[in-house]
Amino acid sequence: MGCGSIGLLAVQWAKIFGARKVYAIDIDYKKLNNAKEAGADTVIHSVEKTAYEQLMELTDGKGVDLVIEAAGSPVTSAQVFALAKKGGQVLFLGIPYSDVNIERFYFEKIVRNELTVLGSSFPGKEWSTTIHYMDKGQIKVKPFITHRVSLADGPEIFEKMIIKNGFFGKVLFYPEKS
Repeated sequence: MGCGSIGLLAVQWAKIFGARKVYAIDIDYKKLNNAKEAGADTVIHSVEKTAYEQLMELTDGKGVDLVIEAAGSPVTSAQVFALAKKGGQVLFLGIPYSDVNIERFYFEKIVRNELTVLGSSFPGKEWSTTIHYMDKGQIKVKPFITHRVSLADGPEIFEKMIIKNGFFGKVLFYPEKS
């Protein structure tokens, strides 16, 4: 859940580790397109119909083995508990920067479905491992990069990002040639 840079990496790592089916969930169609390009099998846009409703339809009411929260949103940090199957796991990669209030429905899923809740911190050997898999072509960064601009265009790009004028993933800045 969450298809920013961390979510796109999670999609790819899930495939590397042998996931047969990867569902990517977000509220932004452009991010979902990036997730598809990164290897997600199914994308779920969760604005008009909840992620829970859609995922339960897709999994015959069972849920999934592992749910990864990568949005870092207080709302999604509660919602992820409803997506795991009985005995499943929930892994938190995103960190919300405000309190997480969990409705009873979501909290009850932790207990009734006997979920294992995990956290992951960074960095560590992940850097060298990621470089290895990038070199092998199994981690693709192209879906992350939305802009390639000169360093001189930096102020203008940052202004657009601040006022949310356009879609921005990662921006690569190139120094001008002397």
